[in-house]
Amino acid sequence: MHVTRRPVAPFSRAILLAIMVSTVVAKSGVSIAQVSNEGQAQTRFQRGRDLFIARDFAGALVEFRAANQLLASPNTRLYVARCLRETGQVAEALVEFRRAAAEASDRAGSDPRYVSTRDAARTEGGALEPRVGQIHVRVIRAPAGTTIRIGDRPLADAAWNLPMPHDPGSVEVSASATGHIAFRRTVTIEAGRTTDVQVELPVDPNAPTAATDGANPNASSTVNGADAEPAGGRSSGTPRMVRVAEGGGVRWAGVVVSALGLGGLVTFGYFGSLAQNRYTDLQTACVLGPCIPELQSQVDEGERYGTIANVTLVVGIVAVGAGITMIAAGGPVSVERAAAHRRSAPASVWASAVRGGGSLLGVRGEF
Repeated sequence: MHVTRRPVAPFSRAILLAIMVSTVVAKSGVSIAQVSNEGQAQTRFQRGRDLFIARDFAGALVEFRAANQLLASPNTRLYVARCLRETGQVAEALVEFRRAAAEASDRAGSDPRYVSTRDAARTEGGALEPRVGQIHVRVIRAPAGTTIRIGDRPLADAAWNLPMPHDPGSVEVSASATGHIAFRRTVTIEAGRTTDVQVELPVDPNAPTAATDGANPNASSTVNGADAEPAGGRSSGTPRMVRVAEGGGVRWAGVVVSALGLGGLVTFGYFGSLAQNRYTDLQTACVLGPCIPELQSQVDEGERYGTIANVTLVVGIVAVGAGITMIAAGGPVSVERAAAHRRSAPASVWASAVRGGGSLLGVRGEF
């Protein structure tokens, strides 16, 4: 006599699949961006190597810097330093050699491959030290908002009061802060020596106050949260720059993929419910053992529901995970663009006669 097999609970398999797939998606979601960066970094690094061998050091420097931004590596930074040295930027090369040595030293304890990188960076950097000088900017009572520049480069706050490598030659040190007299001094850097520069910004007694700024008709102001132009337009002729968002197509695609994944989860819930109901009915009917042959069609139907539920669960979880990764990594980029400027036309009053007597009165113009 043919005996129908006992139904198996569909949700026991579904839950197991959900745990397995969600674990894979969670790990892949974290590593997708990292794997992508590693691949791109390797490509840029290889391009840099080819250019370096061809002695195109300026081109190689661009590639090595891009590779290091994608994936920081002491080996890549070592080549950045070498390119700087070969292009005559000796002081900056010395800084990069020191950073490469420090980063490689940190990793050498757990990965012996970085020992050679550390030693090479120390040796090559040490050979440059007699060729560069140092500038020591000592800042005295810096007011809020102080900015300091050495030549055309800003000096980070963390580098104040510390000796910094610099190529030999003349350079201008400048500093400024609102309401204070600006500082400017040209100094000469000598190889192997440290040049001290003391920066102090006294208060400017002639600096305009807030009240004076408000009375200045040419001072820019803010109206309803927007930048207003000086009377008579922008006198400098330079367009006002605003930050706008560009791109973001991958993020929107991620939203669509996530929505499809959620649809799959909804489908899983529906067919999973049908399968569970069918399982409950058959469990009641087959309580004493295997089901009778007459119930085979219901058993098959329940298994079909369970299969559909499991498949849509897996697809839904994968799609949601991929969509979340695309949303996280594919956002728009903020860039600066010149703001479109349109001079507002003056408003005017118009009047028009209408048939049968009377007239219409209105206002026209751009606001």
